[in-house]
Amino acid sequence: MQQQRDRVGVVIPVYRAHFLADCLASVFAQTRPPDRVAVVDDGSPEGALIETLVRRYGDRLTLIREENRGAGAARNRGIQALDTDLIGFIDADDEWLPQFLERQLALLHSGDWDAVYANGDIVGDSPLRGMRFMDTAPSEGPVSVEALLSQRCTVLTSSVVVRRQALVDVGLFDEDLRRGQDFDMWVRLAARGVKFTYSTRPLVKRRIHSQNLSGDSVSELERAAAVLSKVRGKLALAPAQLQILDRRAQALRAQLATEQGKKTLLAGDVAEARTHFREAVAAGGGWKPRIASLALQLAPAMTRQAYLFKLRRGAAPTPIQPA
Repeated sequence: MQQQRDRVGVVIPVYRAHFLADCLASVFAQTRPPDRVAVVDDGSPEGALIETLVRRYGDRLTLIREENRGAGAARNRGIQALDTDLIGFIDADDEWLPQFLERQLALLHSGDWDAVYANGDIVGDSPLRGMRFMDTAPSEGPVSVEALLSQRCTVLTSSVVVRRQALVDVGLFDEDLRRGQDFDMWVRLAARGVKFTYSTRPLVKRRIHSQNLSGDSVSELERAAAVLSKVRGKLALAPAQLQILDRRAQALRAQLATEQGKKTLLAGDVAEARTHFREAVAAGGGWKPRIASLALQLAPAMTRQAYLFKLRRGAAPTPIQPA
């Protein structure tokens, strides 16, 4: 009965509108229709296209326009515009399968849960196409602050349904974070005692394409490290939780130094590359940066040529998990 009484709002932040039509079609094709839908135009240069697409749904959705302040601010604007009991999030690049809301609401009400998320099928332009989100970012065991910090559990934002009041109680999304504000939110919710669970059933199509990959691996890792640093400063974490966070931060430093080494090696700065690989080794980066550092010391020119040859052969990049 509670499942039937709860009203569900959907928040869709959009900057690039290339896939918005498919996203909206999936939201309005739900076997359990949403009660309200808010599309938030985050200062998009494609405002006219967005308006054309949402006009098809008339008063079934609300279009909100604001200056470009990032996905966190756009989600906040959508949450503030909705008065529903629950909020579902979906990015404008993604799609929900028809039974998404029905199944997620059933899961939410199957126990004393405040938030739920699910698995998704990866589509689009990516070496990961055809895999599932939890193949590369698994969720195992109960969701907790420790599980989120260690990435034993990783939340797919476009699959989240959460109690609106829980979002309000933690102060909504951190608008100072242009990237990683969703990870920051899930950790803050868990730290406040919000109860999460998840489904390993794929209920979302998670689209990866060139326009939703922001920057190279170095910038991604720098952003992830910045998010962890901010989480450390804003939450009163227990000693065991701080240990997990610090281990994750150290692992990110090792990854960052490794990627900086690759980048400078590609640019031809062998000495700088060697320095970065040494930093990666010092941060516990493992045997690969250790071998790279040694090779650059013994045969720098040959090492660079071998790396260029590997790149030309199109070696698939290692996926970087967000903080």
